[in-house]
Amino acid sequence: PRLQCNTPRIKQSGQHISMGVECTQPKNASIHSEIELSANREHYQFEHLINTEGKEIRIKGHAQRLGDCP
Repeated sequence: PRLQCNTPRIKQSGQHISMGVECTQPKNASIHSEIELSANREHYQFEHLINTEGKEIRIKGHAQRLGDCP
């Protein structure tokens, strides 16, 4: 079956970004993300909440910019 998802909802307020999307095919699933950027956008923290088939997965992490791409 083809992937069927709604249009992602994205909201930004200052350094905070919220995103969410729901899918119905090939199975019901949803993901919600919260991202907090540093003022200079050199690093960020995130949390993703994924729900699928009655199971919930929560992923938390952080990342840092290492430099320009070659």
